[in-house]
Amino acid sequence: MTVKTIFKDLRKILVFNPSFIGDAVLTTPLVTALQKLFPEADVVLCVRPECAPLFEGLDFKVIVFDKRKTDSGLTGLIRFSENLKREKFDIVLSPHKSLRSSLILKLSGIPFRIGFKEATGKRFYTQVIQRDMVLHEAERNLSFLSQLSDGCSLEETKRLGENLRTFRDVKYADIVCNYMRIAAKGRKIVGLNAGSVWNTKRWPVEYYAEIAEMLHKAGYAVAVFGGPADNEVNMALKEMLYMEYFDYVNKTPFRQIPAVISGLALLITNDSAPLHIAVSQNIPVVAIFGPTVPALGFAPYDNRSLICEIRGLPCRPCGLHGGKRCPEKHFKCMLDLLPEQIFNAALKIVG
Repeated sequence: MTVKTIFKDLRKILVFNPSFIGDAVLTTPLVTALQKLFPEADVVLCVRPECAPLFEGLDFKVIVFDKRKTDSGLTGLIRFSENLKREKFDIVLSPHKSLRSSLILKLSGIPFRIGFKEATGKRFYTQVIQRDMVLHEAERNLSFLSQLSDGCSLEETKRLGENLRTFRDVKYADIVCNYMRIAAKGRKIVGLNAGSVWNTKRWPVEYYAEIAEMLHKAGYAVAVFGGPADNEVNMALKEMLYMEYFDYVNKTPFRQIPAVISGLALLITNDSAPLHIAVSQNIPVVAIFGPTVPALGFAPYDNRSLICEIRGLPCRPCGLHGGKRCPEKHFKCMLDLLPEQIFNAALKIVG
């Protein structure tokens, strides 16, 4: 892979992806690849404020775009674009497809602006590339490298990008993992993530309670994860659990979630951000896909994890992100996916 002559002198590179947490994590292989391809350049990642704690402490700078508060509205948009202009970036690569993002980057005056052809404001970019829906999302992001270099194969970019990355506080991880190891009394620990931003992406909470009981009877310890947005679901789950379990619901700073997850043998999770955080810490997952499908590009980015889904349902996928309720009113994609299936998948990994 050879850098194109026009880009050989890049010194400051912006990767712009103020999207959901999982999307931001899936951008990190692109950041890693850029650091290797341009070792003399500063690579900067722009994310939403809730994403930033996951990357602070890694070897690249993070800046925050807060579209709901400080950077909201036309005034905030202009102010943020002026801030970018002062940073004097040489180039920006933008996986984010919104019109707002395209306009901000145009107003920033960054000389080279590369985005997806499918972006709403594609006319504001100096170059656009096809967003190949056959690829994994991390690979779609890595495809930006095709514009910067010659002889750029997918396999080579994947080698450059390596694994997903989130920051792990090593000292904190040592403390928490040692505690879990002692408290678990030699049992492997399986994490459960019952929440999701989207209602239809949530496997039924009573199923999560059943899987916790199965794991407990099989000799595994259980840990429950969730943030403030998942409070209702996790309170319901905890009320159903009769055994002792590790409770990390609203009890761990988000920045330290990768450190805690690193102490697990496995995470059982809906199609949501903790899936990608676990993979970033080399922890395998059993990923539960209901209204969404792995072919959309958000499957676990590793070769150890397993996906559980009901195949052959003509209504799947019912959207890119799921929704508040099942459009068909039967919710078969989740209700027909029974705890025994998830348990058997878990045993294939940790058994």
